Amino acid sequence: MPSTRDAAPWMWTLAAALVMCGGCTSLAGVMFLLLDTAFMQDVISEMPPEQAEALRNEDPLMAVTLLAISIFGVLLAVTLAILGFGVRAGHRGTTQVARVVMILVLVGLGGFALLTLVGGLVQGQPVQLAISLLMVGIPTALAALATARLFGRGPTPSTTRRPDDDEPWNAHLGG
Repeated sequence: MPSTRDAAPWMWTLAAALVMCGGCTSLAGVMFLLLDTAFMQDVISEMPPEQAEALRNEDPLMAVTLLAISIFGVLLAVTLAILGFGVRAGHRGTTQVARVVMILVLVGLGGFALLTLVGGLVQGQPVQLAISLLMVGIPTALAALATARLFGRGPTPSTTRRPDDDEPWNAHLGG
């Protein structure tokens, strides 16, 4: 059976993915904050008319929402990274806290992925749907793998053993 310590690298990978997705989200939030600047007006004027009109009609709270999501993602990433070190060290209390946090993360990301999927299908915008699902789907899959490992389940590197696995690596030297 795999060790719960094997969940730590998955948690660190999830933390890195959350930082990257948070960075992309914060860039989008900054773009919405800068919509009124002269530079962005020049960029918008070069866009197709439908796309430019959609950007101009965006809710002003979109920037604040995107920045809040990115800040929450980075804080969650830091929390997961710290918990990952405790899990790797084998601390039982940290492992229990990590299990609770990962279940909440998995439920939250899974629900957000479902909402993204339904919203994209209703709006009929396949490109935005694909990008959104990548930004939510990859962290959701990583969260599922980390949660499975925290509960002692999940894929293992190899379940077969060779007969000489119990011998020390230098047994052939006769020492």
